[in-house]
Amino acid sequence: MTSKSPFEAAAAEMRADIEAADRAAQTRPHDHVLTLAELYQGAEPGDVLDQAARAAGATLAVRNVSHLSLKTLQALEAVRREPTLQGLRQVACVADAFVHSQDRFRVARSAHQDWRDHAAILLMLAGDRTGARMTVRRAFSLLLAGDHSSLCLYELWITLVEALHVSTDGRGEDEPDDYGPMPRMPARLIARQCLSMQTEVTLLHEHATAALLDGIADDIPPDPDFDDFMDLERPGPLRRRPLRPAPRPVRKAVPAAPATPAPEGGPARRPLVSGSLDHLTGVMAPYKKLAKAPLPSVAVGDLAEIRDGLVEETPWAAAEIARMLAPLAGRDRVVLPGHLLVGAQGSGKSECSVRLLERLGLTTSVFPAGGTSDGASFGGTSRMYHTARLSVPGQLMLSAGSATVGLVIDEADKIGTSDLNGLLTASLLAVTEPSRRHVYRDPGLDAETDLSGLSLIMTANRVDPLRGPLLDRLTVVPWPSPRRQDLPVVARGIVRALRREAGTDAVWLPDLDASEIKALQGWQGGSMRPLRRAVERLVALRSDPRLAN
Repeated sequence: MTSKSPFEAAAAEMRADIEAADRAAQTRPHDHVLTLAELYQGAEPGDVLDQAARAAGATLAVRNVSHLSLKTLQALEAVRREPTLQGLRQVACVADAFVHSQDRFRVARSAHQDWRDHAAILLMLAGDRTGARMTVRRAFSLLLAGDHSSLCLYELWITLVEALHVSTDGRGEDEPDDYGPMPRMPARLIARQCLSMQTEVTLLHEHATAALLDGIADDIPPDPDFDDFMDLERPGPLRRRPLRPAPRPVRKAVPAAPATPAPEGGPARRPLVSGSLDHLTGVMAPYKKLAKAPLPSVAVGDLAEIRDGLVEETPWAAAEIARMLAPLAGRDRVVLPGHLLVGAQGSGKSECSVRLLERLGLTTSVFPAGGTSDGASFGGTSRMYHTARLSVPGQLMLSAGSATVGLVIDEADKIGTSDLNGLLTASLLAVTEPSRRHVYRDPGLDAETDLSGLSLIMTANRVDPLRGPLLDRLTVVPWPSPRRQDLPVVARGIVRALRREAGTDAVWLPDLDASEIKALQGWQGGSMRPLRRAVERLVALRSDPRLAN
């Protein structure tokens, strides 16, 4: 089998990206709320104002007041009720004012920046010059940021040219808003033609310059260490030499295309370790390949559907669930900020945490922190010892084969205080700091690891034992206890848990009937543990021969 040239490998990768994007577009429902990334990649929004109303409604459905300012929420509510171009301009202006304020909360600033850019590109698609200019600035900054696939880079350039056309020929704020839904495809076709003409001119210039340099190269004495003088510098996957003469040129090899399978659609793949692991030996040697393999991330699904499913199972905590899901609005991959659920014993904190992470599509593990004081049990053991091992989040990512995972730290307020092998609370500090998780120094690998895809939820009965730097890194969510009227829902959840533990299904262990629910009416709410014991007793009585028929 002949090996592919770098150009052929790059073309195959881009072809796979195009096919994946086409499949995603074909399976997209008509009422789908387009993300900011999808709009920059050329997705067709249909009616822009209708799309704006759906996006505002989706954000308000899972909103977190601590992330969006009151003015922004009011502007979004106005767009949701009656979408207009003036309303979108108001959202963009309010969000932009917040981004340029002195607010020091990174998550809040990022949420407002996303909505500013979202409103701007929707305004651009409606023919608004102001929104187009904002989109030009944002698209160009994204292009400068790099780290894009070839198809993503191409579509970003198309969007930039599309916005440039609107910024010169579009409608100003002082002109009447004679808006009517228009397909996006014709504008992008014109932008593609402009880029094609630019490509032809660039290639013509390269050929003309190469012909001139032929004469220059003849006058330069031959260098035995240099036989690739006419190589060119191109962006993208084909990296070559700059097109200019040099007195003493140095050989520069063209890198071969990586032998990786064609990428699928969705968030970019990320390895656990980007640096060198050549220093690993012994039991840690296998991680040279395992930790360097690119890992996929879980894309954000339908947040409204996830929220409704969780609220159906845990109706007494509907507001808390919406608050926890709010940071995911407009994101491409599932990464929750650190949360601390504080509530009474038996209120369902741990169970709901696991269910929330699993419904988001994350592989989830529970770390029992009660009585644990050994920091190495969580943060990992140095590779200098024969017992070397990775941190718990690193192990979870490699075992799950995913860059995004969920971890529940249970009974965090009962962590031990012995510092014989380091404090567990100190080990937790590094993974709860969002700005440093992507360079977490794993002692087992003796290298920086990317734990930015970790979604961490901690549970506790009290806040006092955690006060200090650890608590300062977490969002505290007061967790309510189930109410008496939640009895049928709680009983159904307990029976579902019993099925899971017994490895059976609803045929062999059906839900409680009306008479059994009535027998549990003495439960007044609060802890679910006494109710579980009563349900277990009722289930056991079903097989009592004295109660048959």
